[in-house]
Amino acid sequence: MSGTLRTLAATAALAAGLAAGAAQATVLTFDVDNSKPNVSVAMPQAYGDRVTAAVQGGASYGVGAEGFTGNVVVDYAGSPQTSLIRWPNAYGDLTNVLENETDGATYIDLTFTADAGFQVVLFGFDLAGWPSKDYALPGGVRVTSGANTLFSQSNVLVQGDMVGPRHTAFDFGAGLAGQSLALRIDLAGLAGNSDNIGLDNVRFGQVALLTTAVPEPATWALMILGMAGAGAALRQRRRCVAAG
Repeated sequence: MSGTLRTLAATAALAAGLAAGAAQATVLTFDVDNSKPNVSVAMPQAYGDRVTAAVQGGASYGVGAEGFTGNVVVDYAGSPQTSLIRWPNAYGDLTNVLENETDGATYIDLTFTADAGFQVVLFGFDLAGWPSKDYALPGGVRVTSGANTLFSQSNVLVQGDMVGPRHTAFDFGAGLAGQSLALRIDLAGLAGNSDNIGLDNVRFGQVALLTTAVPEPATWALMILGMAGAGAALRQRRRCVAAG
């Protein structure tokens, strides 16, 4: 491929990575079963998948001004995974939080995966301590996309006390983006207090990507020859007009 063709191909490839369309936003409020608002409920894997309405499948969601996330699925994991539950109250000023009920549990993981042609964007989330207490979270929180760490903070103060701020808020501004994102709440070191950390108001969205294909070298060559031929014809016409 000639230098000109390489330059044109590189420009087209760069354009293919640009985002098209506005971000959309869903809020996981963990109101996972509207028929049981005031009791603990096992966390269903389907909660947060392809959200297109504020109430969907007997569960409720918050929504940002931009819309919903019909092209994203959410997976939940813990240690053990079966101990993840929705708890209704007493985690600071939060209601209906996600927590790991097993004493000595080491993490809560949420993984967000977007369909092909989309990216998922994490905007923020809240943490609070039970029963209305503050806790130090030595392992902190981390957000990754594949092998890349997009955010990491250790020794997080998780608030919940009746006197000070009632919860700890994480806000990522314009958001952390990737085709897949993993959020880890690291509970290591909390021992019997590991179930006293609650997660709520997870705000995430989606962005559609522009997927313009890069033409084959032969196609680039024909395009360049066509433009060269048109230029030659235009120059010949100008010479004829000047001669006349």
